[in-house]
Formats: sequence, C-alpha cells, structure tokens
Amino acid sequence: MTLMLQSAEAGGEFEIVPNTRTDDDQHFADVGKILAGDRSRVVVVPREPRALVIFRGCNSIHRVTPVEGQRQRLMSVFVYEDQPGIGGDAKVNETVYGIPIAEQAMAAPSTV
Repeated sequence: MTLMLQSAEAGGEFEIVPNTRTDDDQHFADVGKILAGDRSRVVVVPREPRALVIFRGCNSIHRVTPVEGQRQRLMSVFVYEDQPGIGGDAKVNETVYGIPIAEQAMAAPSTV
C-alpha cells in the first residue's frame, strides 16, 4: 500500500503488470517477456497527492519511471506481514528506498 504525499514535476509514473506471479507459480516465461520489453500488460496508474494504492507487490511486477524536475516525488510505503516481528532487510530497504532518513539528516549541513 502506498500513499502519494507529493508528485514530481514530471515523470515518476507508477507502472504495474498486475498478477504477474502467484504464490505457487513464478511464471518465469511471462516475467522474461516483460523484462525484455513486452509492455502489452503494463498499466499506468494515475496518481495525485493523497492517492492511496493497495496492491500485492510481491505478485505484480511494478516500477516508477524516472523522476524529472526539481520537485521530489514523496511516497509513504506501508507493508503488512501476517506475523509480528518481521522487518525488511536493511540493505534491501536502502536499495529500494534510498539512504535512511537519519543518515540524510546527519549528512546535511547544519542550519543552526
């Protein structure tokens, strides 16, 4: 589930191929076609600030097109697990979401 907080000036479009995989079948042939450039099943989901999108990302290939312009695209990402205490791997999270906000704050020049 994602919540758009701020859209980019341009780009930053959310693209998804719904139900690419299932829990029982990874559909490698279909995934290969998509990764090779087959866009016949790609859906572009229009999003404005305050838009909430619920989808099962593990079963649907999805991406965001490159962001253009000075205004950043800001999203809140919610992930739910069926068991308590499960968290994302720190390296995977950094790859997907970028540098953790605490590290960004420490690296920023002081305004005091």
